[in-house]
Amino acid sequence: MSGSPALAERFKQPGKFFDIGSGTGWISMEVAARWPALHVDGLDVFKPALALAASDVADRIAFYDTDFVKLDAAETYCTAFLVGPFIPRTVIELGLPGLHGALELRGWVFIAIYRAAPDELSQALLDLRVARSGGYDWTPASAGKLLADNGFHNTVEIEFATPAMLIAGQKT
Repeated sequence: MSGSPALAERFKQPGKFFDIGSGTGWISMEVAARWPALHVDGLDVFKPALALAASDVADRIAFYDTDFVKLDAAETYCTAFLVGPFIPRTVIELGLPGLHGALELRGWVFIAIYRAAPDELSQALLDLRVARSGGYDWTPASAGKLLADNGFHNTVEIEFATPAMLIAGQKT
């Protein structure tokens, strides 16, 4: 998946990327900088973070103070990104049906999660970090099941040389 030519090609075409839980907008800005054909919508309910969101590509990024659970858009986005450790589990669970409708056919959703820690103490500290961030400690299996239960298919795990990984699913 991480080397998927079809997905890489899709990012070169005009479309809209949805950064859910955008915070101060770092992911939004990076996506806009790397893929000039994409417009990025960042969504967050934390007003202090949104107040700090700024961009040197402001013509292609918009930030919204909107609740993900109340999402009401139809086939607008080619890709959506959620940071699982920073978004409460119930918010993701309640928001995914609306996100499914907001993605275009063959659109992708990516949920960033932490990989399991190598030992019990490290895992306990990771769990505390996630709890402090307000999110949920998803496993690849639980995130993949959640995507499948909400109509996303072709679910894959994307590994990196970092503590994070992505679980991706496609609207088919």
